[in-house]
Amino acid sequence: MRDARRVTARAGGGAEESRATVLVALAINLLIALAKAGAAVITGSSALAAEAAHSVADSGNEALLLVALRRSSRPADDTHPFGYGAERFYWSLLAAIGIFVAGGVVGIYEGIRHLQEPEPLVRPLIGYGVLAVSLVLEATSWSTAFRQLRGESRGRGLPLGVYLRRSTDPTAPTVLYEDTAAVIGIVLAVAGVALHQLTGSGVPDALASIAIGVLLVFVAVRLASRERELLTNQSAPPGVVAAIRERLAHADGVRSVPRLEVLVIGPRTLLVTGEVVVDGSDVSVLLARLRDQLRSEPGIAEVYLSPVPVPDPRSLDRGDG
Repeated sequence: MRDARRVTARAGGGAEESRATVLVALAINLLIALAKAGAAVITGSSALAAEAAHSVADSGNEALLLVALRRSSRPADDTHPFGYGAERFYWSLLAAIGIFVAGGVVGIYEGIRHLQEPEPLVRPLIGYGVLAVSLVLEATSWSTAFRQLRGESRGRGLPLGVYLRRSTDPTAPTVLYEDTAAVIGIVLAVAGVALHQLTGSGVPDALASIAIGVLLVFVAVRLASRERELLTNQSAPPGVVAAIRERLAHADGVRSVPRLEVLVIGPRTLLVTGEVVVDGSDVSVLLARLRDQLRSEPGIAEVYLSPVPVPDPRSLDRGDG
């Protein structure tokens, strides 16, 4: 229990940085959502309506991420001996579903509705102005998440793309994916409004809305897939498993490591179980030393090792005969 609490405390720094990233994104998206909604009502633009729904969805998702950060930071107790870190995966999954429903489905619906019942474009300059300000604000939020993730990936010696696929803390990656989709969505909305203004037809505007919806569905599915992996006892990255195996295999008194599992049980938190072939009489002392050494590493909540005796060559010979 004490070791699980120690890991929770160590993860606190990362959680604080993630909280700051989410708060910046939440404040920005609330302002953008109000501006886009007002502009959509004034201009009659389908793409702006889809973007307003997008920003509302992002705001709700950031609120869910804040809940995830608060609940996952609770210390270990008798009912959760390894802490509540996995709660962050659950709430992040809900955020991905929110992107799918409130952003993707609404955007596609708005586009189809405007294809069937097109509306004239009014005061397009208001739409351009809101989208321009939104782009600046979204870029600010994106850069905050990008800086955090770039620093974390460099600290682990991994390219950013690889780190995004392997990160066990979904908070900042969710914000980055949301903001990336937001920037692309704004570009699509500008194109839709411009073509609506130039051609006098609402079709390009409606198609831009549908494209924004499809983009958000893609992002939601991508995020939900990652959360599903983390919620189903995914193994740690191969490099982490290999490093732990090598450390055990090279320890004094250890012949080999026939079995080793390293499971993700929370953001930056791992559970190690395995078997080691040992020789010598002080097996319990050796295993205690190995456990203490691994548990001193950041992010390892607990270690369970089972001893396997060195096979007797004579018994092997008798078996072959």
